[in-house]
Amino acid sequence: MKQFNSVILILSLAFGLIACDPPRPGDVELIELDKPDVTVGLPTESEEGLFSVSFSWQEVANAAGYEYVLKSRDKEIANKKVGADITGATIEGLYSDSSFKLTVRAVADNKIYKNSVWSEYEFETPTVDPIDPVDPDPTHVIVKDPVLEAYLLKLGIDADADGIISFEEAAAIKAIEMGFEYADEATDANTVKDLSGLEYFESLEILDLKYHRVSDATPIEGLSSLVKLNLGENRITSLDLSGLGNLEDLRVYGTGISELDVTKTPKLRELYAQRIAVAEIDLSDCPQLEMAALNNGQLASLRAVGLANLTRLDAVENKIGELEVTGCETLSQLHLNGNRLTELTLVDLPKLMILNVYANQLTKLDVKGLPFLIQLFAFENNLSEIDLSGNEAIQQVFLSENPLRMLDLSRNPNVNMLEVIYMPELEEINLKNDYFDEWSEYYIVEGNTALKKVVTDAGAEFDLVSKLFEGTSVSVVAE
Repeated sequence: MKQFNSVILILSLAFGLIACDPPRPGDVELIELDKPDVTVGLPTESEEGLFSVSFSWQEVANAAGYEYVLKSRDKEIANKKVGADITGATIEGLYSDSSFKLTVRAVADNKIYKNSVWSEYEFETPTVDPIDPVDPDPTHVIVKDPVLEAYLLKLGIDADADGIISFEEAAAIKAIEMGFEYADEATDANTVKDLSGLEYFESLEILDLKYHRVSDATPIEGLSSLVKLNLGENRITSLDLSGLGNLEDLRVYGTGISELDVTKTPKLRELYAQRIAVAEIDLSDCPQLEMAALNNGQLASLRAVGLANLTRLDAVENKIGELEVTGCETLSQLHLNGNRLTELTLVDLPKLMILNVYANQLTKLDVKGLPFLIQLFAFENNLSEIDLSGNEAIQQVFLSENPLRMLDLSRNPNVNMLEVIYMPELEEINLKNDYFDEWSEYYIVEGNTALKKVVTDAGAEFDLVSKLFEGTSVSVVAE
């Protein structure tokens, strides 16, 4: 019995060693790539009854390529792998009134990285209605959309209660405000899909259809009285503004628009065009413009020159490589992070207070002509030097992850927030500017492996910085 038990013990140990086989020398755990951020345009009718859809994704660092799959009711429509230099695609031949699921992932080379998880996006193609014959000589206004008609009747448009909308009754309406505040409030049953009939609303000044399901904006493109137009999150793929010269407020965010010409809207004050596929916009013919939000799109070319009333310009997460912003005398905020900027010209911006250009490819940044600059966000660029001597008002400086060798803040007495970390080429920081606030925050230690010297003001600042570098070889001096 003792011998038999020994055999069992030996076998158990053997199987245990096999089951718990330790990692082999040289095995490395693969790093998962980031999931790509996907933007999907609205389906566009390409042939009678068929649609196409275009989509794009943000580049993923260290990806060897990308893979996308499109399915409809578990039937695979497309499955393709593309190279790392491709960040978008168009799929054609999609049937109307159908549901689709798009998935996209970043593909790795399987040496250091592994594939990302799938990004998922669901969408539907619209129903194609039969084309109604056009009455060449209408006697009254016909509003085809039942949701829109019900709203107008509730508004009291049928003043004489004769059951029809006359041209005079339509011309008396100045505002149609049907927009939803939240997307989940909009359903198929309570949203407008057809704008037919609105072409006769000649006095209409406000049209708000946020989160509705309009796919054709043609009926309103001649309403020259329009001052405010909100078609945000609708299904339109084009909008001709040439007949809308009185527009002051335009909102087309989240639509399928791929071209936007605002040169014929000289009264425009506010423009919201986020998450659209427009590649270029020239704002310089809108002298009254005060605010423009152009974030998270496909914008590669932007012009903003001579806009004396512009106070804020946002063009975050686009594809802009070069940009000139000049002659904008009241501009106080400029947000351009997450682009591909290699050149940025900033001239005649005397009131700019916030400059946000982080996560670009800038090798130089001239801010000397910005006397009221208070906040500078320029981390994650390729800046080897920066001159802040002309920015006496600056309070917050974020320059991490740049190849700077020297940072001189000796002429910046108001700095109370400084972040310069992960800068392996940085050798010296000069903080001596005859000012120190006890609430100041300095993030200047982590990742600065080449740092040799930090110059401070004597007293509390010297004590604080000395404590930060306690136990390191960095020399902290009060000169």
